Amino acid sequence: MNFVQPGGVDVVTVALPKSSYPGTDLASASFHVSVNPTLTTEQCSQFALLKPASTDQPSILPAKLKIAGMDLASVEAISGPETSQSDSKYYHSFVNGACYEFALGLTTQAQAKDKDAEPHDNEDAASPVDRTQVFRRLQSILATVKIESVTAPEVTAAAPATPAGPATPTPDVAAK
Repeated sequence: MNFVQPGGVDVVTVALPKSSYPGTDLASASFHVSVNPTLTTEQCSQFALLKPASTDQPSILPAKLKIAGMDLASVEAISGPETSQSDSKYYHSFVNGACYEFALGLTTQAQAKDKDAEPHDNEDAASPVDRTQVFRRLQSILATVKIESVTAPEVTAAAPATPAGPATPTPDVAAK
């Protein structure tokens, strides 16, 4: 999770089968949803990855976009060496008083074609997966997300119509 404050809860993860891109270096690809009900609207548009290491450094601002009618803040993070990389795209949206995070990610691992081991000199290495194509597929899942807007129920305090007086016993109770 890439929330600026703790309190996030995992909701669902959808993993693409490795067989979706045979003969490539794709190790995994997934669409992940989390929610953090403790964040404000402003905190929801921030990402832990974008916090500067010191106050001397300027803050990096996330991109703003709209997908499937949702206003989203977005960042991308790539890490690892060329032979084994993780690429994640994070999207945040504040809906119904909570911050929703959609994380689209893929991991690559250099390997021999159709094997789980490192390639050797006499083997062909797996082709690099087309990251754009993988993210396009994951974004098509994001485009189907619908979060129903709910209105908070109105709470009103009502005063009794007649003032309460001292309790008086009814004739049934007084006779016993």
